[in-house]
Amino acid sequence: MKNRLSFFQKQNSFLKLLLVLFGLIISVLISFPGFLIMFGITFLYLIISPKIYLDWFKIFLKIIPFFVSYFIFGMIFNVSFITQSFVSIRIMFMLLLSVYLISTTSMEGFLSNSTLISKNKIFSEIAFFIVATVYFIPILSKQYKISAQKSRNIFQILPDAFTMSFQKISHVEKTVSEKLEKCNFKSRFYVLPNLYLVLLALIYLLIIIRVHP
Repeated sequence: MKNRLSFFQKQNSFLKLLLVLFGLIISVLISFPGFLIMFGITFLYLIISPKIYLDWFKIFLKIIPFFVSYFIFGMIFNVSFITQSFVSIRIMFMLLLSVYLISTTSMEGFLSNSTLISKNKIFSEIAFFIVATVYFIPILSKQYKISAQKSRNIFQILPDAFTMSFQKISHVEKTVSEKLEKCNFKSRFYVLPNLYLVLLALIYLLIIIRVHP
């Protein structure tokens, strides 16, 4: 299982992100029959890593209350069941792509891919900001829990949590810089996994050309 998952982890993080964004946009624009074809092909595409299906199903179970509420409101406002079903299926597709992106993109892989575009100042700064944000969020979450134990006033908890978290920004910046430097020698572009990624992008493009009304 681990070796199968590593195949997707070898895909370039930024190309993968572009593919997911491309897929999300197309899924909203094309007709429903074309979307079903797109959904089915994407589902088969991920068969290399069955763990993605499991993660997707686990998240689906957690958001079942959302779908229940959605259908209830649809009944109240006389939205047809078919329309609600179409929207729900599109949401499930978006969720599948999101799980694919998140579960197969490791921090090490992202940092390694960042070095490939480090010569471009704009992309380098964007990559640095994303990685720094990933490291900063757990710090903020931890400080929020600590502040929440001391007070129940949300207007006091948030300022305290942000104040304590921002005091550690210099440490986060140093950590990210060191991580990027260490990954500098690990930069590598894996041909086969990324060709597999490009294949799905081409299939998406073909679908929107042939099926889009």
